[in-house]
Amino acid sequence: MLEYVLLGFLTYGDLTGYEIKKIMTHSTSNFVDASFGSIYPALKRLESKKWISSYEGKTGKKMIKKYSLTAVGKDHFLKWLKAPAEYSPFNHEFLAKIFFFKNIDHEEAIGQIKCVIAGIEARLDGLKKLKNHEGHGELCDINGFEEDTLDYGISNYRHQLEWFNNYLQKMLQKS
Repeated sequence: MLEYVLLGFLTYGDLTGYEIKKIMTHSTSNFVDASFGSIYPALKRLESKKWISSYEGKTGKKMIKKYSLTAVGKDHFLKWLKAPAEYSPFNHEFLAKIFFFKNIDHEEAIGQIKCVIAGIEARLDGLKKLKNHEGHGELCDINGFEEDTLDYGISNYRHQLEWFNNYLQKMLQKS
C-alpha cells in the first residue's frame, strides 16, 4: 500500500522524499506512515517500474532529487484507487483510498464506502454471533477476559460503522 500512497502524494506535483515524508507526517500518519528507510526504497521500486521518474536539481548549495508521477504510474494509482476498498481492522488501506478520493468520480467513491460498510457489518455480525455462542461449537467456551476483548471488538466495529455511515450520508448529500 505504501507505494500507492506515494503515488497519491505525487498527484500533488513533483516532490522530494523529504517533502513526501513531511506531508505524510501531517496528513496520513494516523493510518499510513513510513520512515525514510521505507520511503526511499519504495520510490526506487516505483522508478524501476517506470511509475515515477526523478530528476536532480539544486536548492541553494544543496542537491535534491525530485520525483514525478508518470502517466503509467497515474494509471496504476487510479486502478488501485478504484478497486473495491475491502475492510480490514489491521490494514487501513480503505482510509488511504478515502484520503485520495478527489482523484476519482464521486459515485465511485460512494461505492467504495458502501463496500467498507458491508465489510464492517459482516465482521460485527460475526463477533455478535460469537458472543451469543451461535454456530461455533466448542469455540464458544470463553472466559471473562476473552469476552472483554470480544466486547471491545464489538464496540470498535460499532464506532467504525457509525463513522462510515455518517460519512456515506455526507457523501450522498454532495451528490
